Amino acid sequence: MEIFIVYEYTKVSETNEAGETVVRDVCIKRSHVFIGSAETAGKKNDWQFHIACAKRLVEEYQSKRSESDYIKEVVFLTDRCPTQYLCRQNFLQVAKASSEDGSPAYVHMFAVKSRFKGEHDAEGKIIKLGIKDWVLRGDEGATAWEAFETVKRRLEKKDMNTAKEPNKLDERRIYFVVYDIEEKRMKSEAYGDDIVFADMDIQDDTDAVSSTNKIYVI
Repeated sequence: MEIFIVYEYTKVSETNEAGETVVRDVCIKRSHVFIGSAETAGKKNDWQFHIACAKRLVEEYQSKRSESDYIKEVVFLTDRCPTQYLCRQNFLQVAKASSEDGSPAYVHMFAVKSRFKGEHDAEGKIIKLGIKDWVLRGDEGATAWEAFETVKRRLEKKDMNTAKEPNKLDERRIYFVVYDIEEKRMKSEAYGDDIVFADMDIQDDTDAVSSTNKIYVI
């Protein structure tokens, strides 16, 4: 499972008690939760899962904008997990994505070790404790797909807050990640774009870099 908390800063128009239109700055906060089965152990499954989720998320936000208003820069702030983020495979994919025509510039920032607790942890706790409780009570199945359907049905919420309260979540969307293109086609019939394909054939064609885990800034 991977969770992205996206902060979108924008302006909204409102009518005050005097009947005047006022404009205020707001931060719309959305949670995007990606669930998938652990097909294999090790680095390959981790970084490819992350790349697929990140690309899907950027595509979604770009699709809502006009060409003249495309996102110019995407900043990811993550922990220092060596199999998902702090590895040469991820560095290569970030560099490739930034060099594509029409693509935004990608910046991947790493948090200081043991100093990265935040809203993403709270979201993860809500999802994981919910699944655990439902499975233990026998209400739901325990496979990744069953967990996805359960979480989507019980916890997905849209227009929760619409930026009325600055510290509350505005939206939570649930996705499922698959590793087979035919499976994506079949599951997309019911869930559309909420089914994400992770290409496990992405080639790792870079040489190892010594002491990668000590790198703070690329």
